[in-house]
Amino acid sequence: MYSKEEALGFERKYGKKLKIGSIVWQYYKLGNAGTVLLFLTGGLRRARFGYAILEKLSAEHTVLALDYPPVESIGDFIDAIDGLLASENIKKVILIGQSYGGIIAQAYMLYRPEKLSRLILSNSGPLQFSFVSRFELNLALKVVDILSEKNAKKLFCKMILLVFPK
Repeated sequence: MYSKEEALGFERKYGKKLKIGSIVWQYYKLGNAGTVLLFLTGGLRRARFGYAILEKLSAEHTVLALDYPPVESIGDFIDAIDGLLASENIKKVILIGQSYGGIIAQAYMLYRPEKLSRLILSNSGPLQFSFVSRFELNLALKVVDILSEKNAKKLFCKMILLVFPK
């Protein structure tokens, strides 16, 4: 059950701030074990709402979670994640994107695949391509079936670039 008092206590205990360019980002760091998980929350934009699961994950992992201030481009998110990882001296993460955070995670994967050891999406659909007709999408899926994994990934990344130019 969600408790406002517990969420605010979570923020006071684990909250940190980081300035990237002119934007101040709030993030949380929990745990100090093994694998680093970077959790990108949904459209409510406040990672503290997931305090219970983040605390459970921190029992066996180092967990970073990011709040989202108003930004103007996907590039701002990418810069923030890069800055967060640099400030914490982290080279690779398991990136977890929940809902809206999954869309951000897919874009980050496109621009910084070398920084991810794994991508986990929860309750997050694929990027929406409103300009692609159903016929074109079905044709693309058939093409992907005959491509090698490497070429399929390249095609996927090119399609994301149409939606998220940096």
